[in-house]
Amino acid sequence: MGRWDRRQPTSFTLTRARIKSLRSPTNFSTPERTSLGNIERPYNRGGTRTVLTHSPALAADLRYYSMDNSLLLLASEVRSKTLWLLEGLTDETARFTAPGLVNSILWHAGHVFVVVESLGVSPATGQPAALPDGWFEAFSWDSDPRTVTHWPPVAEVAAALRDQLPRLTAAIAALTPQQLDQMIGPPDNAPLRYLLVHGLHDEANHQGEMWLLRKMLKRAGNP
Repeated sequence: MGRWDRRQPTSFTLTRARIKSLRSPTNFSTPERTSLGNIERPYNRGGTRTVLTHSPALAADLRYYSMDNSLLLLASEVRSKTLWLLEGLTDETARFTAPGLVNSILWHAGHVFVVVESLGVSPATGQPAALPDGWFEAFSWDSDPRTVTHWPPVAEVAAALRDQLPRLTAAIAALTPQQLDQMIGPPDNAPLRYLLVHGLHDEANHQGEMWLLRKMLKRAGNP
């Protein structure tokens, strides 16, 4: 289960907006009773109320509305673009580098995997980063592509990126807001939410370099 207790909380504090999203719109000008599943609790204009989650189905509904869907959307959106940038590449074109530079599309893709595994999946699950043998040396922030003598096929890197996404989103979906705000100690010393965003933002940055290399390949007559 990792370093956190992920048991389902016994209650949720709902804002007016969240309750409104779980039922039909109504007039909030007067106190009323709000029906959520098989539980009813009074809800009024003045603030928030705690709704006890005695129903498993209701608990699942509330869990959905309490998870950070923006992180799930960001992960899916960013990763789909990375995979799209790898489509149609051969091992040769994936290792193409621009004059005077050393990072290829393949390196950027592998680097993305290592960063998201290290800053996202690992701290979110409390488990060590699951990196294939030699990938940290080839693709990490400390790597030097000029010294790498063996590169994995681009299809293998694409498959690893594709398989990593559901592991990442499942880990994010299991976290409470309190867990997302928890500080992760050395070497990161930052909230888990920040590490997740930072890893995905880094991936998006590398997409720009991958896209530029693809444009250069196309100009040279490659698909």
